[in-house]
Amino acid sequence: MKKLCLIIVLVLLSIFSISTNAGQAGEGDKFSLFKNKISIDSVFVSEISPGADFLGHKAYVLGATKAPYGYMVYEPEVASEKLPLLLFLHGGGETGNSQKRHNQLSKAVKHGPGKLIRYGQWEPPTPMIVVSPQTTDGWWRPEMVHEFIGYLVDNYPIDRSRIYLTGLSRGGTGCFDYINMYGDKAYVAAMLPIATDTVVRNSGDFNSDNFRNTPIWLFINDKDYYVADYAATVQIIRSITTPENGSRVTVYPKRGHDAWTRTYTMKGRGLERDDYDAFDMNVYDWLLLHRK
Repeated sequence: MKKLCLIIVLVLLSIFSISTNAGQAGEGDKFSLFKNKISIDSVFVSEISPGADFLGHKAYVLGATKAPYGYMVYEPEVASEKLPLLLFLHGGGETGNSQKRHNQLSKAVKHGPGKLIRYGQWEPPTPMIVVSPQTTDGWWRPEMVHEFIGYLVDNYPIDRSRIYLTGLSRGGTGCFDYINMYGDKAYVAAMLPIATDTVVRNSGDFNSDNFRNTPIWLFINDKDYYVADYAATVQIIRSITTPENGSRVTVYPKRGHDAWTRTYTMKGRGLERDDYDAFDMNVYDWLLLHRK
């Protein structure tokens, strides 16, 4: 009986310790949620001060700055005047309004490079500023994306010739929408959309001419239930590929929507289909090959 009581006490203490630490996240301490493998969905903080340390990033909720989005930003500690920017657009499931509920902003780094930063696994070949904004309605409107990049350029030490765009699912659609509207006037030097098709939704009809000078590397599963016809998407990418831009399409023989985890972590190398473009180099190296 005494042993049973001791076990119960230890379990209760463990639960109390985790909940206490979670409540302190973002208050500038060194507590890191990823070390305990706590789900991002369990994160709760009542208030995040502008620029507070939160999940390995600096956090700015919607309305805290002049930016059109709330966002999480990672700035490497390196002695360099200007750094490349990697902008990540999340999928529909990570939509949230951090102005109403500050903890909603944690969703912006549930996947993608932000997740690698949370886990202490972010090791790009060249230091980058990584920004993960959050949309409130589930879609990435090109005008707002363009405005946001302009805001980042004005407020962070960014090398304007090395701005890169990536996104998954609806975030990948946001990548295509952005280039479709702005073409050569877009800020980005190259983009990495994942688990999406080329159906643009917020930028008018598809304009292939606007893509000819922007290198694209698309990753997709061949049995993705969210992408009706991946083969048509492949044809479109190849139709806008030129020797100058070197766009690629890599296809995994995989069922399901998640093509991003194995791509961002590089663990998908060698798992791709051999009848499409090979996953034969680090995706971050590939992005950095391109300048605008």
